[in-house]
Amino acid sequence: MPNLKYLIGLVLVAVGGAYAQCAEGKYGGADGCNICGSCLEDKACDYDTGFCWDDNTDKEKRNCASGYTSQQCNVPVCPGDCTSAGGFCAGPDKCVCPDLLAERKDDMGQSTCYSLRADGLKGAGIALLVLIASIFSCRLVHAMNH
Repeated sequence: MPNLKYLIGLVLVAVGGAYAQCAEGKYGGADGCNICGSCLEDKACDYDTGFCWDDNTDKEKRNCASGYTSQQCNVPVCPGDCTSAGGFCAGPDKCVCPDLLAERKDDMGQSTCYSLRADGLKGAGIALLVLIASIFSCRLVHAMNH
């Protein structure tokens, strides 16, 4: 159901008023309209500020949908330290890492960006050590048998 300010704005525009009107699901005014954030239960944001207030009009409590934060509920939340290596939180629990880095989640669901090259070099180093140890042990066994 449209909010009262939205309906008043439509009436003012219809009678030739200079009231800047934003479509439903947006907020703002004369300076332009912005898209509402993700309010709890898909409720409309405040027409003037874009804030997502609770049902009791408690002006201190924001009611954001799960996975969002900020006054206007438009900042996604990613658990962990997604931004530590240049990554960014693109949506709720959606960490996007820069080139040559990949997302890793721990047992608690915390996201971090890690270097594929560094992990690959560690694996290659271990493989090289295993190969050297195998060749050395084969040579020892061969030397003991002859």
